Amino acid sequence: MKKLMVTFIVSIVICGCNTAEPQKINALKFRELVRNGEVSKYVLINNKNEVWVYLTTASVVKYRDEMPERGPQMSFKIIGSEAFVKEMTDFYNTNAHVEQVPWEIHNVRD
Repeated sequence: MKKLMVTFIVSIVICGCNTAEPQKINALKFRELVRNGEVSKYVLINNKNEVWVYLTTASVVKYRDEMPERGPQMSFKIIGSEAFVKEMTDFYNTNAHVEQVPWEIHNVRD
């Protein structure tokens, strides 16, 4: 067992894997990131009322010390998927100059 644990730790060090959790943000920060073109996509996690945020490559480099390089770099809670979709539609209507970010809806297992 000890040998397996050492092998696992060495593999993390060698591959440079970052096991950090996504940075917790709020919807206001998310809209700021979208407005600045720093979000490559976001995923609504329907059964957890959460949004996972994936940053652009340039933004991952910019924030690399604060969050994981792979997977969702940021996340935040929402009231519900339908309400959030409406909020984002309103956001884009108010900010017509902002490029729309691709998004998906998923359910995840606990």
